[in-house]
Amino acid sequence: MIYEQTLADTITFTGVGIHSGKKATLTCKPTTHGGLCFYRTDQGNQKIHVSPHNIIGSNRATILAENNIKITTPEHILSACAGFQLNHLAIYIDSEEVPILDGSAYEYIKAFKKVGRKQLPTKVSPIKITNPIHVIDGNKSIEIIPATTYTFSYQLSYPNVFIKDQSLNLTLSEKSYEKEISQARTYGFEHEIKT
Repeated sequence: MIYEQTLADTITFTGVGIHSGKKATLTCKPTTHGGLCFYRTDQGNQKIHVSPHNIIGSNRATILAENNIKITTPEHILSACAGFQLNHLAIYIDSEEVPILDGSAYEYIKAFKKVGRKQLPTKVSPIKITNPIHVIDGNKSIEIIPATTYTFSYQLSYPNVFIKDQSLNLTLSEKSYEKEISQARTYGFEHEIKT
């Protein structure tokens, strides 16, 4: 069992959604319960719980929805929450799309580090993988194998474009997350912009 955590103070970010082009203000407020939740301030503070059950789309951007209210492109802020080990956070946003900032999770991590974390009195059991899991979807796959460390291997292949083949092997820690994962940038292709 490990103690749950939230931010030690409130932080506000302002930026533009990469897909919508709309300005958005996002405010992260510490909370002691409820997990990670978005609140759409432009929709009467409608709540969208961060849950796999609320994913309604994931083609080049994740879409979360609850009671017909959506949050789009939350990947970077949620990555930062995971990397900074936050269990509970109220995320207030005045638009459907989360601001892209610099195209990575790094701006969120830098701000989180500035205000710090608050340890909560509640504990949670980490997820423990006891049997291998393998999922294949077309030419994409993921395999999860029991291990004593958080070790990740990733391979990407776009042989006909400038990205080519890339791979990363990483033992995950807060330090390696900040250096190797949080600074990874969103990319797109010209033909996607034109459509």
